[in-house]
Amino acid sequence: MPDILKMSADTVWALLQPGRVLDSQYRELAILRTAITGDYKFEYSQHLKVARMVGLLEEKIQAIKGWTTSELFAPTERALMAAVDELLSRNLVEDATFAALKHHLNDEQIVDLLFVVCTYRMQGMFIRALQLEFDTDTTMHMQEVPASEEAMRKAYEQVTDSTARR
Repeated sequence: MPDILKMSADTVWALLQPGRVLDSQYRELAILRTAITGDYKFEYSQHLKVARMVGLLEEKIQAIKGWTTSELFAPTERALMAAVDELLSRNLVEDATFAALKHHLNDEQIVDLLFVVCTYRMQGMFIRALQLEFDTDTTMHMQEVPASEEAMRKAYEQVTDSTARR
């Protein structure tokens, strides 16, 4: 395995560790929104599962694609997804959106959020460039690839084991 892939995997795993300053549900909203915006099928499928594991409600998960017209999201979540959309479409976060983030999150949480978005954008682009996506369809047809309960349990154990070793 090229060392750059190990570095990339280490970064992603570090962002998924319990105890980060950004709430795990906010992180997963940001990752799913990044996947939808970038048409990153692998991240979308995998992080649907993670979102459920961290307790994100199914109704919210299903509403992420149309979050701007949904009444399911709290002001913090709306500010977060607006920031994701602006960052990915314009490479900046508008002043009003940044002020909304500052109202709900502290500086360290905002840095974590923006790093997560940028990292998952890079991951998604990298996976697509290497043609490792599950298919070449669009997000309208993006679906979750099922995982067995056993596979999810093992993945969860890997995350918690690596946290305990640090």
